[in-house]
Amino acid sequence: MPALLTAPDPAPWWRLARVLAAQADELRAQARRIVATAESTRWNSPAATVFTSRARQAAERAVRIAGGMDEAAATARHHAVALAKVAASLASAP
Repeated sequence: MPALLTAPDPAPWWRLARVLAAQADELRAQARRIVATAESTRWNSPAATVFTSRARQAAERAVRIAGGMDEAAATARHHAVALAKVAASLASAP
């Protein structure tokens, strides 16, 4: 008895790509807010300078992480396209 093939569903991969992209955007927005908040403090001292510097460093790390999330979203989209092609190929097979 031949195995029954079912077409792969790319929809979960599209959803994953959207979620990752949205989370990356939110992470970048949070990074901007962190820097803006740190820079808007009216605290002037060596500790304030260190605080602002560390806030900027944390924001830079967050932006780098968001870039990795963008890459993951692109990979998920690429996989979804590949699955859609396989599904179309299976659908057109005799």
